[in-house]
Amino acid sequence: MVIISKNYKSIFGILFNAIMAISPILVFFLLIIQKFPIRIFSLFIIALAFFDFLIRNSKRKNEKKNVLYLWNSLLLLIIGVVCFITNTNIAFKLSPIFMNIIFLFTFGITLFQPPTMIYRFAVLTDKTIPKSLGEKKIAAYCYKVTVLWVFFFIINGIIAALTVLSGSDLIWVIYNGGIAYVLGGILFAGEFIVRKFVQKKIPKAVPLSSFNKKSRNLSDVMCYESTWSEGIYKTWGDFLKETSVLRKEIESAGGDRWLLYSEDCWHFLLAFTALLQCKKEIILSANISPAYIEEIKGDSNFLTDHVFPVDGISEKIFHIPSILSENIHEDIYQCPKIISNETSIVLFSSDSSGTPKTIEQRLTEFENDNSFIISKWGEELLSCKFCSTVNQHSIYGLLFSILLPFTTGIPFRRQMIQVPGELIKLIDTKYTIITVPAFHEQAVEILSQNDLLIKSTTSFISWRQSDKSIEWTPFDNVQLSQNDESCLLIESLQ
Repeated sequence: MVIISKNYKSIFGILFNAIMAISPILVFFLLIIQKFPIRIFSLFIIALAFFDFLIRNSKRKNEKKNVLYLWNSLLLLIIGVVCFITNTNIAFKLSPIFMNIIFLFTFGITLFQPPTMIYRFAVLTDKTIPKSLGEKKIAAYCYKVTVLWVFFFIINGIIAALTVLSGSDLIWVIYNGGIAYVLGGILFAGEFIVRKFVQKKIPKAVPLSSFNKKSRNLSDVMCYESTWSEGIYKTWGDFLKETSVLRKEIESAGGDRWLLYSEDCWHFLLAFTALLQCKKEIILSANISPAYIEEIKGDSNFLTDHVFPVDGISEKIFHIPSILSENIHEDIYQCPKIISNETSIVLFSSDSSGTPKTIEQRLTEFENDNSFIISKWGEELLSCKFCSTVNQHSIYGLLFSILLPFTTGIPFRRQMIQVPGELIKLIDTKYTIITVPAFHEQAVEILSQNDLLIKSTTSFISWRQSDKSIEWTPFDNVQLSQNDESCLLIESLQ
């Protein structure tokens, strides 16, 4: 077995591509001008075919690629053998036609057996494309570009054939050794420019642990008041600025543990992000009774948008609206990195006896769950605005009401929906309603099916329903069962 080092393989690959690029000029100069013996030149082509096969197929990691390389090597071998036998340069002159046919076949067949060739190239440079928020739009764009290249290979092959039929060696070399490459370069450069404009319109997922100042446009809307059509919005620029204000206050106050409670989803997102950026342990609780807060608070700082005048919890309280109202000029372009694996989020709940129970999570688990949701319904979610009936201080409220809309860039409602009657106001646009079975059951008793579904997609903890279907379907990553007490058990399969 012949073993070839990576360095030699790389050098040979560069030399081979360079020779193939100038092959029409090389053929014209050596065979037509210098009258170089055709059979000697064909032996060089045969040797080139052998080394091409040997180098490029030394490691069979991708069988589809190897098939393409085999065709390249085989074509060179056939050209060399034919020229050696016939002692004419006709096979060399036909080689541009054959190359266009090969490229036409390899690109064209992917139009019927996706993914398309351009999509495959895109995935090679960006491994995050599959199952991403913009995957379908990227695939659709890549399909159009692949079609464009197919037409180019057809037209280019036809013109290459006409240059052979013309009988003029000069015309053949001018087109195949010059004009064809210029046209291909213009197409490549033009598509590259268009791609930059298209990329700006393709939605992208931005997890909380990965955002920076340029993740969104400063004017992009992140949340809205009451209904979308009222036009009262908060933007990405507001998020950067107000997060930096809270971050400075948190850093000044010190302390490693912070209890966070905010009924305003916007204030919650700001505070939650700032605490993660400051590497603080975050304590969340949906129960805000003074006695319960005092029991779980301990020596933690308390960040909230409520006013708690009770003596027991009056210390170390930081009021979010008051902090944000201060005229503090911060550098909004500072976005400290959040390391998701090193975060600590403690969620408090109560059992039947009222005793506090804790669930500790990292941001990593939440973002993994979000990736699954986006891979399944990201395209559908983009057509709606978010609103929620689920408290963001719970594990599922935090996941669906805060982190999912942030990651997808879909505007969310600042106020949590408290009663089913509020749903009838949501008729001005399409909404995704995050809810729980109990709330939905109440809504069904009060509202008609048209009120619930005409412009909405409703999602539960593990179920979803859309106006495209009246059947409730479970998420693929959960297993449902019942225990002896007929209680529904939800088990994650991830």
